[in-house]
Order: sequence, then C-alpha cells, then structure tokens
Amino acid sequence: MLPFWFIQLIGLTGSVIAITALQSGSRKKILSLQALCCVLWVAHYSLLGAYTGALINALGLAEFGRMARRMG
Repeated sequence: MLPFWFIQLIGLTGSVIAITALQSGSRKKILSLQALCCVLWVAHYSLLGAYTGALINALGLAEFGRMARRMG
C-alpha cells in the first residue's frame, strides 16, 4: 500500500497540470495534458478507494479518446 502523502501527491500533480494546461498554447498539447490529468486523477481516486470518482474520470477519459479519434 502506498503512503497517503504519495497518493495526495498524485492528485496534486493532476491539479497542477489541469491548471497550467491552458497556458501551453496549442490545442493538441492542451488536450494531451488534460488526458494526462485525467489518468492521474483516476489513479488518485482508485488508490484512495473512491471508485465513483475514478469511474467518472475514466468515463471522461473515454470520452476524450472518442472525440480525439473523431477529430482525426
């Protein structure tokens, strides 16, 4: 089992990426950073045992993948 502080660090990293993603410039980079943020939040919630939060973020990630494929 990972220490609680490490799990919180994963969530904090996801938050920092989400906040700073809009400053990155290009649309492709923003969307890639948002996807990475979503993966980190899924890991964060899963490790905390908050499976509803993990599922919601996983669904958001699946939607992102669907839209990325449609956009080409």
